[in-house]
Amino acid sequence: TREEIAIFQRDIFLGYRYNWNDIDGKNLFFGVIFDLERSNELFYNFRYAQRLNNDWTFKTGIRIYDAPLKGSYVEGMELLNGDNQFFTHLVRYF
Repeated sequence: TREEIAIFQRDIFLGYRYNWNDIDGKNLFFGVIFDLERSNELFYNFRYAQRLNNDWTFKTGIRIYDAPLKGSYVEGMELLNGDNQFFTHLVRYF
């Protein structure tokens, strides 16, 4: 029942964020989530962001789901295995 509510049950998140603390507001983020109950289920998240000027911000990153099928039916993050995402955001503030 617990696994049917959400796929992130009894997981651990480890992350690192670095801010350059400069006028462009550059920052770098890396995080990984791994499951304590089921082995070989990992979710990686990498993101970079910075201001281009007073009006524009740029963000890019990638998300990787690595949870191969272990049994005869899909459970947990196995549903998202291979649903990787690359994203780029260009945001204008006014």
